[in-house]
Amino acid sequence: MMGTSNYNLPLVLGTSSAKVPRDLNALSEATDATIKSEVQKIEGKFEEIKNLPPKPDFLNFIKTGGPIFYAHRGASTSAPENTIPAFQLAGEFGFAGIETDIWRTTDGVWVCMHDETVDRMTNGTGMTEALTSTYINSLTIDAGFNVALYDVLKVPTLQEYLTVCKTYSCTPVIEVKGTNTIPYLSELINIFKASGVYDTVQVEFGDQATATAFRQLDKKIILHLLTGTTQASIDFIKTLGNTIAGMVYTAATEPVVSLFHQHGIPVSTFGVSNMAHVNAQISNNVDILITDVHGGDTR
Repeated sequence: MMGTSNYNLPLVLGTSSAKVPRDLNALSEATDATIKSEVQKIEGKFEEIKNLPPKPDFLNFIKTGGPIFYAHRGASTSAPENTIPAFQLAGEFGFAGIETDIWRTTDGVWVCMHDETVDRMTNGTGMTEALTSTYINSLTIDAGFNVALYDVLKVPTLQEYLTVCKTYSCTPVIEVKGTNTIPYLSELINIFKASGVYDTVQVEFGDQATATAFRQLDKKIILHLLTGTTQASIDFIKTLGNTIAGMVYTAATEPVVSLFHQHGIPVSTFGVSNMAHVNAQISNNVDILITDVHGGDTR
């Protein structure tokens, strides 16, 4: 038996030095055990990183060589807004995402409608969230761009909209509307999971309370918060995490966008209705244009 020495190994991968047996087999086993232990620690760190929710660092957006374009209410200057043809045309035009607005009916069906009422876009009347899905499904959309080109247009459901998004590989961008939606936010998350869009969907809110309630339920889904341009707005968005600042295009000046970028917050804008607006927003380094300019100009 050779016994053990009092020699110490140099530090290996940050470990403490240890007494080394002179027996080479024992030395090999001890070294293997040390390396295995350190590898397990490193693998554990990788698992932690893998399980972190994705963070929408604005740099990820500008890697594409410019802003990302989402079609506002579908291709709403080619077909009536928030209709299946408008959603389909947005996909055919090559938009990265399709934006819509949803309300929950009294019998629990989410439908695509921008306004508080169905009056402007359909032959019916009433507050959207105070109606049944049966009544809304009985209505015909009779307004909007090129409505005369279509025989019968119905108000789409959320499920029908998501099907179009998946068909064209477009990001679903959904503004949740309604006076009492907080109790039903988990229902929405379950719909996203069941529909296979949970990893791609982005959800937009116009108020802090509902956004906060959603974030308490889910840390991963990227949010858009309609917000101001103050430091208080920035601070609140940072508390939510994974959140894009949404603002009307006139507010998204170059200094404002730069300030949000300094805090790692991407900026999306809406109200973009002509190519002059588009070009100005590109110059201001806006990350996402939720645009009303559709077709060949913005492809």
